[in-house]
Amino acid sequence: MYPHQSQEPMSEEQAYMMYQQQQKRRGLEQMEIEKETIKAIEPAFKDKLAKTIVFAPDNNYCKYFGATLKSLIANSKPHDYYDIIIFENDITERNKKILRNMLPDNFSLRFFQVYPTDANILNLLSTREYWSVSMYYRIFIPLLLYKFDKVLYCDSDLVFNAPLNELFETDFEGNEILAVTDIITPITEIHQDRKAHLEKELGLKYPER
Repeated sequence: MYPHQSQEPMSEEQAYMMYQQQQKRRGLEQMEIEKETIKAIEPAFKDKLAKTIVFAPDNNYCKYFGATLKSLIANSKPHDYYDIIIFENDITERNKKILRNMLPDNFSLRFFQVYPTDANILNLLSTREYWSVSMYYRIFIPLLLYKFDKVLYCDSDLVFNAPLNELFETDFEGNEILAVTDIITPITEIHQDRKAHLEKELGLKYPER
């Protein structure tokens, strides 16, 4: 605004609304900057329809993930292709080699180190002896794998007992995400402290579902 122009003073409500709009614009601009600087992961099989599965074991969990991977291979079919993506930051080259040596020709296994834009975020994440930072890496899937049509995230200590064809053919019916109920859900009524954490800190509207 030039000096000779006049303007009615804004009310507190108008000023606050303008501030919110400015913050929103800055947030959107920052998101665009981050998206441009983060390189998207490309599908491993360019000309084949592969089943993409993401895991996030840390180095200590590789021995359990080895059993998970073996069960997945045992329940796969030779004409189905699997694009296995590992989010990690501490898996040794030795363990990577052991895992790669397990693969048949129709499997791809790739490792990607995941670091948030702000490294201080890691210090804010709740961890325990058996919960490492790697369990949060699934949050980065939409940011890094947006070139994929469908991605399955699985824990690194489960056992597959059937092929995944039916699961990958599931109709999302317009939903962005399909998920299973967490094991903690049925006990939220017993452990009110956990329920309060889910409601107040994580913002879940219906933690008991």
